Amino acid sequence: MLGFNFQKYLINKSLSEEDEDGFTLAELIVASAMAFTLLGAAYFFLNSSMRMNKISKRNMEMNSNLQETLTEITDEIRSGTLLITDLEEYRSLCKAPINGELLLAIQFPAQALRASDYKPNNDKSPNLDTSFGCPISYILKPNPDPDIQDHTLYRYGPPINEKGYYTNQAYMTKPILYGVKSSPIKKIDCEVNTFLKEIKGIQLCIGEFGKYAEISISTEINQPGSGKSQAYISSSAFSRINDFNFADQISIGRNAKSSGPCATKDACDFLGQPIISNGVTFAIATNSSLYPLTFGGLSYLDFMKAELIKTVENLSDGETLQIITLEGRERFGEGIQQLWSTPKKLNLDRRRYALNWISNLKPGRGIGYKTAMHNLAKVVEDKSIGQLFVVSGPGLPNYANCRFDIQNNPAGETQQLGSCYKKYNQEIRANAEEGKIRIDTISIGGNWCRETNWGGELAINMGGKCTVIE
Repeated sequence: MLGFNFQKYLINKSLSEEDEDGFTLAELIVASAMAFTLLGAAYFFLNSSMRMNKISKRNMEMNSNLQETLTEITDEIRSGTLLITDLEEYRSLCKAPINGELLLAIQFPAQALRASDYKPNNDKSPNLDTSFGCPISYILKPNPDPDIQDHTLYRYGPPINEKGYYTNQAYMTKPILYGVKSSPIKKIDCEVNTFLKEIKGIQLCIGEFGKYAEISISTEINQPGSGKSQAYISSSAFSRINDFNFADQISIGRNAKSSGPCATKDACDFLGQPIISNGVTFAIATNSSLYPLTFGGLSYLDFMKAELIKTVENLSDGETLQIITLEGRERFGEGIQQLWSTPKKLNLDRRRYALNWISNLKPGRGIGYKTAMHNLAKVVEDKSIGQLFVVSGPGLPNYANCRFDIQNNPAGETQQLGSCYKKYNQEIRANAEEGKIRIDTISIGGNWCRETNWGGELAINMGGKCTVIE
């Protein structure tokens, strides 16, 4: 009985000592709060570090992608012959549709697809591939998700093989940069003799001769939980490939600003006929009936190209210009060739485009009666044009359905062109602020300047002059 009571005493004593040395409830609550505070701080620090690392990694990727994209573009600029930013100029060289906004196109020379191509062939010239069609183009397209206000930059062009050469396989469209901003982060300052082109977050400073470009790109990515990240980069490049079609145009436009239609007033003419208006259109025949003719050792078409180039080089900045061909057989679905859809005022870029367009002018297949007459009438109606030069041989008719003389000719019956246009000139153009239009004619390969021929009849009735070139 005594042993049992002593054992009970020891147990109670042990419990009493443990109660005196243990934590109270308040102590446990304070200790738990401190522990949670330390754990929260550690979690916040770790989470912030992970978030900063994620943002830093994303920024590095954005800058890396930007650098790779800009390097690709500048490398192709250096390897090209001509930089193109005008959509109409691009379409004159390439029929492929542009599904987006054209940022830049790069025309490049014939390529060597293998080392043996550099060896001369029987003609003692390199065996280079000229099957490449369209220029390489960079196109900006909006994100298909309407809630995301950014754009993607695409490259359309030939693939590049593992050795770094262009291949003559089918052209490919591939995205090369995502997240292009809707506006630039900062504006770029273009150098003298360059012009600025801005599309969304991409800015281009293009040299006046299409050989130099400075480009800046702004990107932005917005990810849930980590916010927005922005990046900006710029670089420049100069084409290292000579384009001999433009080698002698370095001085074009340098002194082209003038109050008159031409920079050099003493040589302000086309084929000897004076240019007197600040808006001029050249309507040129290019049909095969004129091919046998030669002028100074040049074929008719080459001679006409040379004269047009010389004239356009001398026109002043701000001069309104249009060039059309008279050929176009509407019943065969063939339209005329024209420089622009509507006349445009010259500047450095448009002058360069016009010269390139003239250089690539193709011969026509024949003069379509209705097409030629309809387009000449459109020129007469265009009040931005004050002078029209018509160049043709024997194939141009001097009569058409006159749509101008509605009062005396409501059915639009056939009349001589000069008589028809003269009535419009006197009744409509004379009362306009721009005044009458003058038509000068140039007869090629024969004298079509008689009053009964198209050249003489047009010039006499429209206050112009007819010149014969044989």
